[in-house]
Amino acid sequence: MNYRRLGRTGLEVSEIGLGTSHNFMHMASSEPARCVEIVRECLDCGINFFDTAPIYGESERVLGEALEGARDKIVLATKVWESRASAARASIERSFRRLRTDVIDLLQIHNMAGWREVTPVMQAYQREGRIRHLGITDRRPDNYPELIEAMRTGAYDAIQIPYYLGEVQCREEVLPLAREMNLGVIVMRPFSHLRNGLLGPGGSIARMPELKAHHDGTPGQALLKYLLADERVSSVIPATGRAGRMSENAAASGGGALPPEIRARLEAGAYEEGVMDDYREAMRLRDEEGMPMTSPTLIFPSGEAVYNPYASDKTIEGGKLTEVHAPPAYGEAVYAGYREILARAAG
Repeated sequence: MNYRRLGRTGLEVSEIGLGTSHNFMHMASSEPARCVEIVRECLDCGINFFDTAPIYGESERVLGEALEGARDKIVLATKVWESRASAARASIERSFRRLRTDVIDLLQIHNMAGWREVTPVMQAYQREGRIRHLGITDRRPDNYPELIEAMRTGAYDAIQIPYYLGEVQCREEVLPLAREMNLGVIVMRPFSHLRNGLLGPGGSIARMPELKAHHDGTPGQALLKYLLADERVSSVIPATGRAGRMSENAAASGGGALPPEIRARLEAGAYEEGVMDDYREAMRLRDEEGMPMTSPTLIFPSGEAVYNPYASDKTIEGGKLTEVHAPPAYGEAVYAGYREILARAAG
């Protein structure tokens, strides 16, 4: 495992960390032992960066249990999602208890919720030495102007944002400022829009002849390497619910970066297709018009099942993903575009 500095914090974090959104949210209550197994697998692989949040169900509690005895060896990050100072203090105190720690290395404002009101609360904890560093997260590209405004205040030491193949706005607008201000950059949801038809053994990425010549790992590892080639990135934090998967993810940290020509070919295809325009339209429909994204799986006419990372646990029955119906803007327009991009790159 290789390590990078988390911006001006001076903390050394593993290039691959563990995110606990979604998967741990669903498993922490029903299968806590499985979560503990995954965390310990991470430790065995040299992963030292763990990210969680109060709204991820029992994730904080299970993570605190799994990391007991290893606290001095890891960097622990959590979040606060409140709009009032009193509620933020109560949330932070709960996080200390659930994580079984006296000090949180990085406390982040979750999706910029109440950031103007809550930041002074976080700074008070920082002066007391109970929080070492402050951060801010946002998963909405349309909200990047406000994220940039918050970054420019100088109050935050790190940002957490989605970054993946085809994401242009983050790379062009947010990451240059992060480098200028020496902020740590944590990448969430690196596989958010790339699923079964792309990442499987017979998927488009695996069939790329140029990739095979330079990379003998899995398609998922190739995509992690793609992100790690950006030196502004501090850590990429994929989530998983499967034992053994974090060992695979961790291996992406070694063996060198993907050659520039491979990255450029994938990027060119993504930009030409305009896939991210489809994605942003889907997000606009959800956020502005209230169109629900409540299902964990989209079943396409081809029969391919694609996991939807914005799923609600209310539609999960017996731990199995269920069939759903979704507006085209949420499904085929985005995922079919990515399949086409990588099919062309492979050909």
